[in-house]
Amino acid sequence: MEASTSARCSGKPKQLASNPLIDINANTLWARTFVHALFDSGVRIAVISPGSRSTPLTISFAEHPQIEVFSILDERGAAFFALGAGLSTDLPTALVCTSGTAVANLFPAAMEANLARVPLILLTADRPHDVRSSGANQSVDQIKLFGNHVRWFEDVAEPEALPLARTIRYLSTLAARAVGHASGPMAGPVHLNFPFRKPLEPITSTDAVSTPSRNLNDTHNSSHETTIVHRGKAQITEDILGSLVTHIQRTSRGLLVCGPSCPDGGFPDAVQRLAQVTGYPILADCLSGVRFGLGNQHGRSHVLGGYETFLSAYDPKPELIFRFGTTPISMKLQALLETTTATQILVAAHEVWQDPSHRIEQWVLSDEEHFCEALYARCTTRQGSYLEEMARAEDIAWESASTLEKEIFFEGAVLPAVVNSLPDGCNLVVGNSLPIRHLDHFVRPQQKHLAVYCNRGASGIDGTIATATGVGASSTQPLVVVLGDLALYHDLNSLFIFQRCNILGTIVVLNNNGGGLFHSLPIARHDPPFTELFITPHGLRFEHAAAMFGLDYIEVYDRPSLEESLTTAITATRTTLIEVVTDSANNQAISAQLSRVFKQQYDLSIKD
Repeated sequence: MEASTSARCSGKPKQLASNPLIDINANTLWARTFVHALFDSGVRIAVISPGSRSTPLTISFAEHPQIEVFSILDERGAAFFALGAGLSTDLPTALVCTSGTAVANLFPAAMEANLARVPLILLTADRPHDVRSSGANQSVDQIKLFGNHVRWFEDVAEPEALPLARTIRYLSTLAARAVGHASGPMAGPVHLNFPFRKPLEPITSTDAVSTPSRNLNDTHNSSHETTIVHRGKAQITEDILGSLVTHIQRTSRGLLVCGPSCPDGGFPDAVQRLAQVTGYPILADCLSGVRFGLGNQHGRSHVLGGYETFLSAYDPKPELIFRFGTTPISMKLQALLETTTATQILVAAHEVWQDPSHRIEQWVLSDEEHFCEALYARCTTRQGSYLEEMARAEDIAWESASTLEKEIFFEGAVLPAVVNSLPDGCNLVVGNSLPIRHLDHFVRPQQKHLAVYCNRGASGIDGTIATATGVGASSTQPLVVVLGDLALYHDLNSLFIFQRCNILGTIVVLNNNGGGLFHSLPIARHDPPFTELFITPHGLRFEHAAAMFGLDYIEVYDRPSLEESLTTAITATRTTLIEVVTDSANNQAISAQLSRVFKQQYDLSIKD
């Protein structure tokens, strides 16, 4: 793929301070001091959309030799790109935009980052205080614009030509505080609003007017080291542990439910060890980090993923449920959690309530990995029939799905085909609406390691492509993104990011000619207005869009063609868009048929 010469700044130009013709003005001093402190606090990626008022920040990031800068033309795409980078690295990504309506375009990604707890630092440029509310062009009220959708807001002090040492320390600690608020168990976006007065560019000795300023090196010598934010881990007390161990030992019918956004690191192995000693099955959401890359074979036998199928006819009748992560994708599992009489215990290192049904009886604020390890160390190994009972339902669920996939190619068979074609360690970004439900419903637990991402905080379909490019830009592993036709339509401009930022990936779009998810809702029985106002058929194909943005294009209608196309695309040297033409109404019928097939097979197994 041909890379743009100005899009992705990997090698940095020399720092402006090394040029004797440049006398740093107050704006540049302000921005440069802040950017250096951001780097000292752990920021390694900056995403910048072009604009005039943000010039001081743009120049300061561009000149920093160790911060990678990505230039994204539209602010909405830039925000989701930064979100994807945060998802991939767990580090705050700096996002720079100019003033005015540009700031409002960051809102969807800020909402997602807030609910999904993704670290993000929004740096917006603004007019100086005396120009605000004066009718000045491109001036809007940006103060606390994102409201409760950000962890912290600061209207940064206006730049000064000769700042006190304390003021410079303020800028350094401001950067450290921003990273601190954006990180940790309660990760999320922060918003810093920078007022800049013209001239916005660095002042050279040839300019007619030069603003006196303090040399940046002198400023650094007069300031302290950047503040470091340390975080500990919340740990459960011995008396609570003892009470829970007693409860576990008395209860054989227990579940470990791992929803989306479970911790990574050592948690997947720790929860599998807990399942092994307690005999409790794990119901692992496709976004939990537990369904893929499973540990030893004994631990894998406890991890179940076919519950969207088997809960349609089988009631596991749990008595105790430990819940990790956020609300599961599966509607059947959500229904079980809402209607069961089992004691439900939520375990989380943060203080965000994750129970829309309000069925939680105990809320344990503890590091999840430590919690599982502590219980594992105190419980005695127990073998029971409950795991065997649920494993039988699991096996029949996957056998039923496999039978249907061999007989007919339907929309739900796309994600299994995709996952089957992916190399170990691949980044898989899945769009909301039907694609993520298909992944959760039709792809079984397996040993293959996959990093799976989805904007599941607010569950919007916008920004999927931009998010995927952010993931791809911050990782060396192959990138595959699967999304629906409307999601691609919403984010069509972001296809340009692949070429502009020299990112290689494979895009699979499920084109069912409209909003296929609505076929599963009660409104489907009311037509009109169902077709024109809910399904909204559009008749679009994406071949010309692929050509416009320099992508290869393949159209497929069956599984063999899809798998062959994926094998070719994942190893190609250009980004490929694979369009899978499907029928969402047919998919809804096949899903209902799967439930019937499972019930028949399960009833037969009980009789045997």
